[in-house]
Amino acid sequence: MKQEEVLLTFAQGEDGQAWAASLFGWSLTSGVDCCDWFGIQCELGDGDITSILLSDSDLLGTIPPELGYLKKLKTLNISRNIIMGDIPLAVANLPALEVFDARDNQLSGPLPKFTSSKLRILAFENNHLSQSLPENFGEGHPDMIDFNVVNNDLSGTIPSSISQLTKLTWLQLSENHFYGSIPSGIGKMRNLKFLYLNRNNFMGEIPRELSQSGSVLTEVWLHNNLLSGTVPAAFAEIPTLKNLYVDGNKFTGVLPADLCKPQINSDFFDEFDVAAEDRDYCESIACPASYSSLEGVWPCEPCPSGEINPFLGLEGSCFPTDQTRILRQLFEAMGGENWSVDGNKWFTPQVKVCEFAGITCNANGYVTRIELSDKNLEGTIPSSIGFLEHLDTLDLSRNKLQGFIPSDLRFAPLVNLDISGNQLIGIVPPKLCMKGINGNGIDGAFRCDLIACPQGTYSNTGIADDDRTCEPCNDAENYILGKTQCGPEVASGATFIGFTGSSSTAMSPGLVAFIVIIVLASVFFLGFAIYKYRKTLKEDSFDEQELKEFDLSENNYDFPSSYPSMPPPSSHSNDLFPDQVVIEEMDDDFSSITRIRKKKSKRKKKKQSSSDSVVSEERSESRSGDANPLWLDVPRLEHSSQSSQSPHELT
Repeated sequence: MKQEEVLLTFAQGEDGQAWAASLFGWSLTSGVDCCDWFGIQCELGDGDITSILLSDSDLLGTIPPELGYLKKLKTLNISRNIIMGDIPLAVANLPALEVFDARDNQLSGPLPKFTSSKLRILAFENNHLSQSLPENFGEGHPDMIDFNVVNNDLSGTIPSSISQLTKLTWLQLSENHFYGSIPSGIGKMRNLKFLYLNRNNFMGEIPRELSQSGSVLTEVWLHNNLLSGTVPAAFAEIPTLKNLYVDGNKFTGVLPADLCKPQINSDFFDEFDVAAEDRDYCESIACPASYSSLEGVWPCEPCPSGEINPFLGLEGSCFPTDQTRILRQLFEAMGGENWSVDGNKWFTPQVKVCEFAGITCNANGYVTRIELSDKNLEGTIPSSIGFLEHLDTLDLSRNKLQGFIPSDLRFAPLVNLDISGNQLIGIVPPKLCMKGINGNGIDGAFRCDLIACPQGTYSNTGIADDDRTCEPCNDAENYILGKTQCGPEVASGATFIGFTGSSSTAMSPGLVAFIVIIVLASVFFLGFAIYKYRKTLKEDSFDEQELKEFDLSENNYDFPSSYPSMPPPSSHSNDLFPDQVVIEEMDDDFSSITRIRKKKSKRKKKKQSSSDSVVSEERSESRSGDANPLWLDVPRLEHSSQSSQSPHELT
C-alpha cells in the first residue's frame, strides 16, 4: 500500500474528504509529493514518512489500522480532534514509534501493549480508554520518559512491570478507576519527578520506597484515594520536593513536623492575604484529625459536637457517632426502600432502631449486630458503619453491593464480617486484615483471605478458613472479591462444572444443538453489525446540523460548511518539522501546580487538560494571543513557528 493511500485513510466519509481537501497536498491528484503534504515529515533520502502531525485539525473519524504500513513512523500526533474507536494493534506494533500523542479525543477500548523499544512518550489524557493496563506494559521501553492517561476510565491494578520504565520522569494516572496498592517498584524509578495518582481508589500504605534517599520527586499527588497508614516523614528529606498532597485519604496520626515548611506547597498561600506568621504549613498539606474542610486542606474547621474524624485531610463533613444517623446513612447508601426484609422495616413510624429487621442491640440499646444477608441490598458500604462503637457482627452477604470494602470498618470492634456474594472489587484493606476478624490473629497469623477471597479466586463461603482455601477462578467475573462460586464453565461432554456443590448437570443433545445454533446466529449477526458500522464510518455523511448536535464530551463542535485551503509549507526541511522531539525542562522555581492556581479559582486538585496537558505544544502567538503561554507541565514538543496565516496548528 502506497504511503499516500495510507494517509488518505484518515479521510473517512464525505466530511473526511472535505477535511483532506482543506489541507495542502492531501490528494492523489494534487501532484504534490506526500512528504510535502500538510503535517507530514519524511526521512531525507528514502522519503519514508516519519511524522504525522495533525493536532487540532478538526479531524473526525477513527485511527486507521493502515498506519501499520508506515514502518518508520516515529511521531504520531493527533491530539485535540474528534477521533473515536479503539487504538489499532497495527499502530501499537509500529516498530519505530517514539511519540504517540492522542490527548483530548474520544478514544475508547483497552490500551494495548506497545512493542517499539524506542517509545518515549504516550499521551492519552482526556479520552475514554477502559479496562486494565497490560501486565507486561512496562517491558521493552527503556527510553520512555512520559506516560499520561489522566482522565480516562481505566481500572485494575498498576502492573509491577511499570518499574522497568527506569527513565520515566512523568507518571500520570490521575482521574481513573485504578485500585489495589501502589507498587513499591515505583520508588525504584530513579528519574521519576512527577507522580500523579490522585482521584483513584488505591488502598494500603504509601510505599516507603517512594521517599527513600536519592529520590528526585518534585510533585506527588496522592489525594482522593483510599490510602491508609501514616504519611512518611522521609518525604521531608527529599530536597527537590515542592508539592505534596495527601488529603482525601484514610491516613491517621499526625503530619511529621519536618514536612510543615514553606518549601513544600510554598505557593499555597500566594492568593490569600495571610501573614507569614499566621500560615499553617501543615494545613497546606492536610487538615489534622478531628478537623475537616471542603478540600481537606486549609482553612480547617473542628468537627462539631456529636461527630468524629480520625483521618488527616478529611474532605466534607465529619462522621456521626449517633447510631441512628449511621444506620440512616447505611439505609440510604444501600437502597433501603427496596430491601426484602422480614419484620419491621427501617425508619417507619413507631419503630425503634433496636426493632429494625436485621438489627440486634445489647441491654443498653447499642447496636451489636447487623445481619442483612440476601435482602436485595444495592449500592455501596458507607464508611460510617465503622464508627458503631459496639458492633461485633456485620453480615451483608449475598446482595448486590458494589464498590470497595471501607477501611473504616477497622474502627468497629468486629469479630465476624461477611461481605461475600456481592460485586465488591479491589483488595481487602490491609489495616482491616490486621484486626481479629473471622479468626484473624490466632497464632499470630493475619490473612486477608479470612475477610474475603481475593480477586481471581473463590470458595463456597467466599472466604478461606481452616477447612478450605480460596481456589483459582478465571471466569468473566474474576475481578470480584469474596466470590462464592466460579462458573458456569462448559466442559467436554456438555457438562456444566465449577458451581459450588458436588453435583453437575449434563445437557441433552437437543439442548446442545440448540445452544450451538444460537451461538452461530449471534456470531453472524455480530459480524454483520460490525461490517455495517465500519461501512458507515467510511461512507456515511453528516449534514452540518447533525455535526453541530454531535456531542461526546459535553461540548458542541461547530464545523464549517467549507474549509479554507491550506497554504503550502515554506519548505520540505527539518526547520518546519524537526526530526526529533526536544524535551524542555521545567523551570525549577515555578511548579506546574502554581500555574494551575493562577488560572483557576479552585486552589488545587484537578489538572487542566486540553492545551495545558503534559505533552504541551508551543502555541503560535497568532492563535493564542499569548506570548507567554501557560504550561501545565513538561515535556513539550518543540517545532518552529508556522505561518500566521494558517488556521491550523501542528505539534
